[in-house]
Amino acid sequence: MAAPTSMTNTGASRKLLVSDEDLGPPKWFVDYEKRLDERLESLLTQVTVRIEGLNSKVNEHEDRFKQMEFDFHDLKNELKNLKGEKDFLLDKVDDLENRSRRNNLVFYGVSEQLSREPEDCNKTVLELMEFVGVESGIMNDISRCHRTPTQRSTDFRESRPRMIHVGFSSFLARERVRKACLTKFKSTEFKGRKVFVSDDLSKRVLLRRKEKMTVFKKLKEDGKKPFFTYPANLKYRDDNGRVVDVGLKELFTGPM
Repeated sequence: MAAPTSMTNTGASRKLLVSDEDLGPPKWFVDYEKRLDERLESLLTQVTVRIEGLNSKVNEHEDRFKQMEFDFHDLKNELKNLKGEKDFLLDKVDDLENRSRRNNLVFYGVSEQLSREPEDCNKTVLELMEFVGVESGIMNDISRCHRTPTQRSTDFRESRPRMIHVGFSSFLARERVRKACLTKFKSTEFKGRKVFVSDDLSKRVLLRRKEKMTVFKKLKEDGKKPFFTYPANLKYRDDNGRVVDVGLKELFTGPM
């Protein structure tokens, strides 16, 4: 009976003897893991290469951006210089235009005839000169005169009279007429209308003066005597009769 028992123990011992290969992962899993590691390493290499390429492009774009900043700064300075030159040339041309108008006067508010018949502007100006007390011989010193604009509006009966531009042959003749008009029109109307006389200035100068008219009117309301000097310098006389320049602070905040 002892022999069978010994055979049984020996078979059990053989079943317990297992190799290291049998205890490890199966071969297919090892191969899969190896291929996965190779694939991950390959992907990591590709990602690294792409990151390096992107870094290179970013650095290249940064260099280009810095160059663009330098170029923009240069262009900005050049544009500033060109704007300065443009303003200088505009002022120069504008000054030449105003010098060419130096012997001219402009009359505002002179009545027009109510018919559409062409007006004899020379006759109107002659009546105006006689009204202000200038001798009729002054007409010999007038080189040209005309209404502006040349065409009347369709509702001319209700519109304001067009201004009259008068050109004189000399500055002395022009000043003689201007002073006579200022004295006469200060207290007297011409044909039932208030008439004003002014220098013949360019549109650019008129626009610059118009921008200061709010302060001009305020000074006038305060009892001061505002006036403009060429080209668009606003001034006034204080209580002591001294001429005061209106500064930038007063232009933006109003006179004190």
